[in-house]
Amino acid sequence: MDQAIEESEIPHEEGTEGVYVSVYAKGKDFGVAYFDPVDQELFHCYVKNSEAPHSTLRSVLDGIPRKIFILSNKTKSLLSKMSFEGGDRSSSSYRTQGVESPGADVTESSCSFGQVETATIIQASEFNYETAKHRVTTISVAGMRNDLSHQERLNYLSSKLDFTVHTPVQALGGLVSFLIKNNLFRTSQGAPFYVNDIKRFVPENLVVLGELTIRGLQVFHENPHPAISGSLKSKESSSLYGVADKTKSFHGKRLLRKWFHFPLTDPEAITSRLDAIGGLLAPHAISLHKEMSQALCGIRNVKLSTQKIVQGGSSVNDLANVYNSAVSILRLRDICCSLEAPNFKNRAFDMLVQTGDPDCIRQLRDLLEESINFADSKVEGKVCIRDGFDQDVDSLRHSYMGLDSFLTNVGIQEMKRLRRDGFLLSKLHVIYYPQIGYLIVLDVEVLEDSSLDTGESNLKRIDLDYMFSSKNHLYYKSKIMYELDNELGDIHGILVDAQAKVLEKILEQLRPIFPSLLDAVDAASEADCLLSLAITARELNWVRPTFDRDCCIEITEGRHPLVEAVDSSFVPNSSTCGKGEVHLVTGPNLSGKSVYLKQVAHVVYLAQIGSYVPAFSAKLGLFESIFTRLSSPQSVSEQRSSFLLDCSQITEGLTFRNRRNLVIIDEFGKGTSEADGIALMASVISEFLTARESSTVLLMSTHFHEVIASNLIQDPFNRLKLFSMRTLVKETSSVDDLLPSKQVAYLYKLERGLLSSESHAVSCALLCGVDKKVLRRFLQVRDCISKCRPVESEENGPWDRARKAEIASIVRSFEQFDVENGDLDSLLSNP
Repeated sequence: MDQAIEESEIPHEEGTEGVYVSVYAKGKDFGVAYFDPVDQELFHCYVKNSEAPHSTLRSVLDGIPRKIFILSNKTKSLLSKMSFEGGDRSSSSYRTQGVESPGADVTESSCSFGQVETATIIQASEFNYETAKHRVTTISVAGMRNDLSHQERLNYLSSKLDFTVHTPVQALGGLVSFLIKNNLFRTSQGAPFYVNDIKRFVPENLVVLGELTIRGLQVFHENPHPAISGSLKSKESSSLYGVADKTKSFHGKRLLRKWFHFPLTDPEAITSRLDAIGGLLAPHAISLHKEMSQALCGIRNVKLSTQKIVQGGSSVNDLANVYNSAVSILRLRDICCSLEAPNFKNRAFDMLVQTGDPDCIRQLRDLLEESINFADSKVEGKVCIRDGFDQDVDSLRHSYMGLDSFLTNVGIQEMKRLRRDGFLLSKLHVIYYPQIGYLIVLDVEVLEDSSLDTGESNLKRIDLDYMFSSKNHLYYKSKIMYELDNELGDIHGILVDAQAKVLEKILEQLRPIFPSLLDAVDAASEADCLLSLAITARELNWVRPTFDRDCCIEITEGRHPLVEAVDSSFVPNSSTCGKGEVHLVTGPNLSGKSVYLKQVAHVVYLAQIGSYVPAFSAKLGLFESIFTRLSSPQSVSEQRSSFLLDCSQITEGLTFRNRRNLVIIDEFGKGTSEADGIALMASVISEFLTARESSTVLLMSTHFHEVIASNLIQDPFNRLKLFSMRTLVKETSSVDDLLPSKQVAYLYKLERGLLSSESHAVSCALLCGVDKKVLRRFLQVRDCISKCRPVESEENGPWDRARKAEIASIVRSFEQFDVENGDLDSLLSNP
């Protein structure tokens, strides 16, 4: 075990190697923040919806050097559970010591998430979101003015930290609280809490993704669904994950979601998944898909069930889950053995076939099958040991099951005895009550009809001791009842205790097998994900991508997987992008620019998950980060405009522009004045194009043709490429002289060059049902603006003149109307 750092050794001075790390977890989400006192920089990271939080957290922390932890008691408890879910499911301890800090608590615990030296436990209130958010805004970063208001500081820092994602903000807030109280910040130019920068970090071999990137690409899209346990539950609707999710097992579904949260940059891991999918798409494997899916359906939430069994709180359902999962895993393993074929190698299937100790899993299955009667257990609501497994239990059960006929005979003998003693009963019952014993039951109605003497002295004479009564019955004990209590005892309780002892012996045999079972479940979950991706590829005609370090993007006839799912006539488009290139896409409204941008990002995203992709062919480089500016989600509580949100997203992409980065920007700059939007857009493009050795690929759509026509973009290395979405325009006869006589056909096809600057806004508006009056006025205003002349008021326009003429005609009709003899109805119906 690693030696714990003593309190005096904790690095508080410049030049030490200690890094202060804060972890905050909430459900499946967690945030990590750390402070490097040497470089005076803050780093943050978050993981959302992690289905294996401990292993994911372990991978995050492994990338951080010598650590000093700042935790709350709740997070400490979470980390201490990592020994069960962690990698090899073995425990290796570490010591956590208190550090002298206001509000800190000295504690000692054990975990197993890597090399940890020291931890400080601080109050949970320090991690409150609003408190943490306010505390983070007190930090000054290089380049930030000191005279900014709180809201201005929040806006500035939002480009470095997404305040809408709570867990990293809370982790950072707790860390900043500790740093402030221990005077670990530098001061600079009047700023009391100063750092050189606040940066985001990502675990090794994972793609850097923004939360808005995941949202903009519709990787996930959960909608509240009232049909599922009320409105608090949600259902996955149209999303990239939803299209690919064909998983059948509980853990497989959770793992696939994790895969879609974390695209990879490791070519070996990606290739391994693609090889497995290719093997599953071989003709002999396709015939086994249905059988494999049926086997996977039987794998339940076995991790939770085994954990409850280990902790002593198991139920019948937990044992049934373990049994059904073991049966399904063995069945799946037999199927996988038949998948052996050249070039079919994958860790998940190798684990199912070669590891996981199938003999142990068979032993588990056989033991549960021989020992537990699951049918009776389900009816009884408790574990029932199967007949023939334990002699003592069998004997007790036999006695208990034969109790009815035995007590009937006892009742007959007792009635004969009472009759001999002059107590002439027409009927009585002998019953057994658990924990009370054996009783004679007399009906009140029978006693009243028989006019029998039920006085205390007479009952003692005939050996009946009164116990208690109900509305219709009286309960007694006799000498024979007491003898049965002594000889047979509480047979039901004895039977329950005997079964509990046998069950505990069974569980003692099962517990050592659980690690092998859980390893096999992990392998089966991965196999479930691979099968899901293979079925998706087969059903949707996806192809295997190839990877080349010297290539960026070469997609032939790529398709948008979500649009294609609802539109069988989808028009594919090809994309070829070199390193450092910027592709600027223009085209009319409704021509498909946004769909094209998203489809390129979807192909790259799916490929780096290790999935086949919707295209005829795809040759790609490995991207280290993907950023998009596709939408601007707004909230009144954020107090940030659409344009400010757009700028924050652009800043995130620019921050990582020196990496192998894919940036998708859809119509940036439209949230401000046209001149400002054009200037800022041109500057952003130039920033990407002027980098001498850039590996970033930027795809951008725009209606700002002035950016191109006015040569506003600096392109010293000739990396700007222009594209347009093709349309056909046909002149037609117009039913309205004031509206254009054009019919626009959208071909949704990308072509090289700038084809037209027409937006066809009127045609688009007509399709959407905009009132023609509005469109006439729109054309009038646009014509005046294009000719640089004042816009006429409606009083002088053709619409106003026509309306005045109509009003004048109505007035004349009323003036000429014969009040005495005229037809008023005709006048009003035809003014």
